[in-house]
Amino acid sequence: MGMTIDEIIKYLPAPMCDSTVIDSEKQKEYEAHDMAVIIMRKYQKIQEIVEQWACCGNPSDSMIAISEVLEDGNDD
Repeated sequence: MGMTIDEIIKYLPAPMCDSTVIDSEKQKEYEAHDMAVIIMRKYQKIQEIVEQWACCGNPSDSMIAISEVLEDGNDD
């Protein structure tokens, strides 16, 4: 992969809108953009948990932490 997830999030442009009225299709583009960023951040968090477990963690604690990331409705 040529870019890191952080770079993609930084440079991923928000969908552009030519008018002041946002139709349902344009709204879907905004939602898709937001969800893509959330998914990338969740992936990063899961990657951190896996790396932490690989060196010194408890596998069941890691699975609980990963489950919490997947269940969380936001990008934290």
